[in-house]
Amino acid sequence: MPISYTERIRRLSDRSDDELFTAIGASVRSEYPEPDELAGLGLDSLEPLAAIGRDIYRRISRELNALICGANATDQEREKLMRMLSLTDNALCAGLTGFLVSSFGLSVEVAGILSILLLRLIIRPGRDALCEYWSSTL
Repeated sequence: MPISYTERIRRLSDRSDDELFTAIGASVRSEYPEPDELAGLGLDSLEPLAAIGRDIYRRISRELNALICGANATDQEREKLMRMLSLTDNALCAGLTGFLVSSFGLSVEVAGILSILLLRLIIRPGRDALCEYWSSTL
């Protein structure tokens, strides 16, 4: 029987950062099994799965930082994302997952894992000073 999205997020949230980075790498590698497909994304197929996951996390983190904190972000885009920050963690993960899928074309699995990492590593530590803290991590 398939598990609910909320249960999947709860189970993934219990994993370590390294396990989540590895899961991202494994998911992307399974979506793009040929080395030239990964190379087309700027990824090295010989890298460990965790390294691929970290690279994807860094890329998405930079893009979201530019969108939320950068001068080119529209007020509407920024307001939509900032409203999500006031949600519960599960609701925030669900909203952020949907945003990542629709904005970046990520798979739901990768977007869900990235949402957990973004919540854990960026959003929770600096909700009030989000842009300042986030920029310092890039």
